[in-house]
Amino acid sequence: MKTIATFLIILLTGLSFAQSGRDECIIAKTQHFNRLQKFADIDYPGDSKYDVKYYKLDISVNHTAQTISGNVTCNAVMVDQNVTAIYFDLTDPLVVDSVLVNGSLKSFTRGSNKLNIALGTTLNQGDAFTSIVYYHGTPGSSGFGSFEFSSQGGNPAIWTLSEPYGAKDWWPAKDTPADKADSADFWITVSTS
Repeated sequence: MKTIATFLIILLTGLSFAQSGRDECIIAKTQHFNRLQKFADIDYPGDSKYDVKYYKLDISVNHTAQTISGNVTCNAVMVDQNVTAIYFDLTDPLVVDSVLVNGSLKSFTRGSNKLNIALGTTLNQGDAFTSIVYYHGTPGSSGFGSFEFSSQGGNPAIWTLSEPYGAKDWWPAKDTPADKADSADFWITVSTS
């Protein structure tokens, strides 16, 4: 009888641990779902076909003329199958000079504050690509300090918050809080006055 009682205690303890493990799994899955759900509530999800990994901005800003020019490199990975075109967010007043994808010149169109890029090939889930967009113009300011030319103590000042959707006012980006780049480099050249 003592052996049966010991067996039942071990069995019940094992079930308790199994239940505890199942509960931890449910909690982890619920937390994961909640993280994904917050992205569903974002007003603008961006182009969902790719995941941004890295940005490099190499730009010149002229405070006197209130202009910007340069190029932006984006390294990304496809998350969809059979992708033949992507887009970046970029306000229409900024002029795009050219677009390279994986080192080749690509055709593009503009409209509705987007830069639509024809890839010229089909990319699939897991395929990495690098784009470089050359552009120039006068950055806009859609509010909340997306890009501002100002002064501080009589000295020229340029500043940006770019949140939550203000990056597109001054550089081609997947302008959404739902896709954070893993890293970025900013090379900014400014005028002396």
